[in-house]
Amino acid sequence: MKKTFHTLAVISIFILFIFTGSVRLYAQNFSGQIFDNKTKQPIPYVNVGIPNKGFGTVSDDNGNFSILLDDKYNNDSIKISMIGYKPISLKVQDAKNQYGNISAKFYMNENSYELNEVVIRPIKYKTTIVGNKDLGQPCVSFIGDTTKSNENYEVGTLISIKKQPTFIDNIKFGVCHNDFDSIIIRINIYTKTNENILKHPIYVTVKKEDKTVTIDTKKYNIEVEDNFIIAFEALEILQSKSGKGKTIGKKFSFSGGYFGADMLMRKNIYAKWEKVPVVVVGFNATITYEDNGNWFTNIFK
Repeated sequence: MKKTFHTLAVISIFILFIFTGSVRLYAQNFSGQIFDNKTKQPIPYVNVGIPNKGFGTVSDDNGNFSILLDDKYNNDSIKISMIGYKPISLKVQDAKNQYGNISAKFYMNENSYELNEVVIRPIKYKTTIVGNKDLGQPCVSFIGDTTKSNENYEVGTLISIKKQPTFIDNIKFGVCHNDFDSIIIRINIYTKTNENILKHPIYVTVKKEDKTVTIDTKKYNIEVEDNFIIAFEALEILQSKSGKGKTIGKKFSFSGGYFGADMLMRKNIYAKWEKVPVVVVGFNATITYEDNGNWFTNIFK
């Protein structure tokens, strides 16, 4: 009996060793902290992931990140990107080899924009609202069960324009449901080819009592030449009472509707957009474009 028990114990330990060994073989944790190369200060909310694979995460407010890298990504490149900074890329296999047992430190360089880059707004202009203006029901879930890792979830909608160039003066959305004292989200504005056109990150803090939120973007001189995507990226749950952490069962939802431009969703900025049927999300923008008059007024010019 003792011999049988001993044999079973040895077999169990062997199986456990094989199992844990296989886990290590197929996945490895990659963690670190990201800093501004000039100030040496941590950069919050940096995107870390593998482009075109739909796999990624977001660093916390101190620039710390952690991501589990499967061996199937060994020949791919991991990208560290942040609006206003030059991206950093390295092979997944190199990241594992170099930082397998230590916490990595990355220093990002700011993008240098030409000093003579001047944005000229039209003297005569028209202003209009484009996008989905319905800020009522149904609720469009943005953050659900906060015990799950969905802080980097992103939702957006395509905005169509008729005049070029067009300037985005403000962006507006409705809040359908919010259990949090406050929540920080980031605005992303993309071209149709998914290129983020912002030069500086724009953050919005939504408080529990807010029903509609309008973000003044005029000061950023955001100019678009074609249809564009307005998107919001969830970053961190802030609780004014406890200071930090996650709360089970709390949710945040945007206002929505049934008619308008398609709603787009994805798990992170490295994933492909997916259209969501039936409902639309209530994002709209106030835009400005040059007033060229009409055929009648142009006759008397």
